This record gives sequence, C-alpha cells and structure tokens, in this order.
Amino acid sequence: MESVAPLRQVLRNTLWNIGGQVFGFLVQFVTLPWIVHGVGVTAFGIWGLIGVLLSYFAFLDLSLRLAVVRFVSQGMTREDAAGVRQAVWSAVWILGFQSLAGLVVLILLTRPLFQHVFAIPAGWYRVAAWVFWVRAAGFLLELMTGLFRAVPVALQRMDRVIRWSALLTLIQSVGLAGMAQLGWGLLRMAAWVLLVQVVSLGVFYRMALRMVPDLRRPTWDKATARSLLRFGGWSTVSYLVEPVLLHTEKLLIGRWAGVAQLTYYVVPYQLVTRLWSVTTGFSTALLPALSETDARRDQAAQQDLTLQSIRIISGVMAWPVLLMVVFARPLLAFWMGQEFAERGTLPLRVLAVGLWVNVINWPVFALFQAKGRPDRPALYHLGEACVYVPLAYVGVRVLGLPGAALAWTLRMALDSYLLLRGSVRAGFLPARGLGSALTNPLAVTALLAGLSLGALQTWTARPAFVLTATAGWLVLGAYTFWTRVLPPQERRQFLRFWTRWFEA
Repeated sequence: MESVAPLRQVLRNTLWNIGGQVFGFLVQFVTLPWIVHGVGVTAFGIWGLIGVLLSYFAFLDLSLRLAVVRFVSQGMTREDAAGVRQAVWSAVWILGFQSLAGLVVLILLTRPLFQHVFAIPAGWYRVAAWVFWVRAAGFLLELMTGLFRAVPVALQRMDRVIRWSALLTLIQSVGLAGMAQLGWGLLRMAAWVLLVQVVSLGVFYRMALRMVPDLRRPTWDKATARSLLRFGGWSTVSYLVEPVLLHTEKLLIGRWAGVAQLTYYVVPYQLVTRLWSVTTGFSTALLPALSETDARRDQAAQQDLTLQSIRIISGVMAWPVLLMVVFARPLLAFWMGQEFAERGTLPLRVLAVGLWVNVINWPVFALFQAKGRPDRPALYHLGEACVYVPLAYVGVRVLGLPGAALAWTLRMALDSYLLLRGSVRAGFLPARGLGSALTNPLAVTALLAGLSLGALQTWTARPAFVLTATAGWLVLGAYTFWTRVLPPQERRQFLRFWTRWFEA
C-alpha cells in the first residue's frame, strides 16, 4: 500500500534534519577546542555541569512540543484551523507559567547544589551562580521557542526550520569561541547564549505566523489545554526520567572524580551523541507523518514507515559508529590533543557502541507518540532508572570514566529491548516485519566490523593507506546496505526520490 506520507517526503525532511545536525556537529567540532582551551579545563567543567543540571528541568516542557506537533499535524489534515490555534496558544500559556515557576526554583537551588552537592571551588562560586541563572533564563526561552518551531515541523517544512537553526547555531558557537579566546569569561558567554535565544524565539514566532496566520490571535481553551496535558502527562514522566538516564554518570563523575575529570568524559560524550542527528532527523520527520496517518486511520502506512526507518537508521548508523570505534585514539588526538586521547579513547569507543544499540528504537518511540500512547515508553523509562542509577554508581566508583560509559551503554541496550518488545505486544508492529528490519542491518554491521579491524591494522602499520582503506570500507558497506538491507520496493522509492531531488 502506498503511504499517505510517502517515504520520499520523510526522506526529504530527514535530509534537511541531518544536514542541519551535521552542520551543527562540524561547527562544534571546530569551535569546541577553542572554547575548552580558552576558558580552561575547570571552567569548562563548570560550564558542562551547568548544562547537565539544566537538562534535568526539561520536564518543564511537559512534552508540549511533541503534543503541538501531533495536534497541529492532525488539525491541518482535518482542516481545523481553530483547533490548531487553540492547541498552540494553550501550550504557550501553560509553558509560560511553568517557566516562571521553574526559574524561581532554579534560583533557590543554586546554593545547595553548588556549595554542598558538587563543591564548586570557593573562588568560582559567585561566577558559577550568575552563569547558572543566566543560562537558566536562556534554557527556558529555548523551551518556549520549541513550541513555535513545532508549527513548521508539524507542517513538514523542515527546510525553513533548519536554515534558520543552522544560522543561529553558527552565530552562537562562533561567538562563544571568540569570547573564550579573548578571555571574556563564562558570564559574558552565558549572556551571549541568552541573547541568541531571544533572537531565536522571535524568528520562529514570525515563521509560525506566516504559515498559520490564525495564530496572530492569542487564545485559551480549557478543553484543548486538558487534552495537551493529558497527552503530555506520561510524556512528562519520560522527560523527568530522561536526564537521570542520560546524565547520571556525569553527575557521579563530577561528585566523585571532580569537574576537571568530567571534561574528559563530556567531550567524547558530545562527540558521540552528535551522531544522534541521524536518528533525531528521522524521528522528527516521522512524528508528523505518522500523526497524519493516524488521523487517517491508516495503520498499514504507519507500520511501513516505521519499519523502513528502522532498517535505514540501523544500517546507516553502523558506518560512523564503527569508524569512531576504530579511529577513536587518532581522532581525539587530532581534535583535542594527546591528553584527551589518553583519557577519552576507551570511553569514546564504549559510548559509540551504546549509541548504535539505541538508535534502532527511535522510530518506535515516534510511533508510540503518534499513536497517543506515551505511557508505554514512560513506564519503561521508570524501570530503567531503577536499574541504571546503581549501575552507574558502581561503574564510576570501580572503573572510573570507562565504567561510566559502560553503564550508559548497558542502559541503552535495555531501552531498545523494552521499546521494541513493547511495540510488538501492543500490536503496533508485526513481529515478523520487525525481525526482518533488524536482522539485515545486523549482518551489515558484522561485515563492517570485520572491515574496521582491517582498517585499524592498516592505520597501525601504514598510515598512508588509511584513506584508501576507509574509502573501500564505505563503498562496500554502501553496496551491502543497498542490496541486503533495503527491499526492492524501497530501492525504487529511493531512486525516485533522488531523481526528483537532483531535478529540483
């Protein structure tokens, strides 16, 4: 059956998403060494710690961004402009109240967090507190911006979203690198981030108005607000638990090893998680497409799109992950210097493996959201947290940075197992189709792993041949992906998509 939201449309939006994420990765890859070496290891550890602490308050979003994407996508499919306006503005009022309350809480938590929990050095406390407050304001503005950004995302206009996001990312990162090199300090850097967030809010607000002119009239609807909160209730549980699942090991490193050691873990972590750009690109494009098929009650189209995405993501992600595992040491040495290579190589390799294990479940998570069933992932995340926190503690205390990475990777494996198994038990995906979508990419990964070992030996014995080995590795992997992972129907869809892309 031909999907209402065909694969080529999802691919087009995915390419824009991935392009924007790759651009952001390259910008960070270039600017991060300038920032780290400009402010120093201790200062950057404080900067990273503040970022981790703020991520724990992502629950203030109440999953309203995902709810807006789903409601706007379904509302526009049903030609319900009034419902779209009510959904967006009701979400804005809810988040505005939440943000003000959250900012007060963050200010009150500053002293106990910085003086008693993480023992920030006395000479850094005042600066760290002001940086925390300024970045908290910017963080809350970013949450608000996400609601207006959700409108073009729901309308599948990722081209406009990515162009502006990429420009703002470039401006922010280059500004931070320049300030670090000029010695302007963390507080001015935080003020710069806040200013960029204000501009970003204005940009995406105007973009949403152009696409849905009815949004010019703010409104409030109790029934819509209840629907948004009902959808976001279980999703909020996931957001409450998500920082625990993603960052507990970092807080434990900061507590038991010190903020300087945290830097040697955060840098490899940021490098690995940048590869999530591929999976977020797919899931961001999938959510409005799957929501549209849900509004049309086309379950066959939903299953086709989800299984296609699992096959594509797991096969494609095998290449950069294995490349990162093989060349972790020379990559870190070239990027950050020999000291980072000595301390961060093993954590980087373990984290990369965990990333690949986890990416296969992102389309399934989007499917649960589109079905209006965020309760299942939320319950899985609660169970994972009970396992992960003690596991991370033991890993950090016994093995240090590699132990933290291992705990994170094991948690990722558990997350994938629960989501995939749950999608079959809920009847959202067929067991046979899901097994086929996973088996073929595993074969490709096994092939690439063998080739990676050969590439590593080439690098060790004859570095001059490393480019040739890598090129051959990519070509053979691409051929195997095309012939063994994608079925004939999807190959035809790919060819039609690329033909129209180049013609355009």
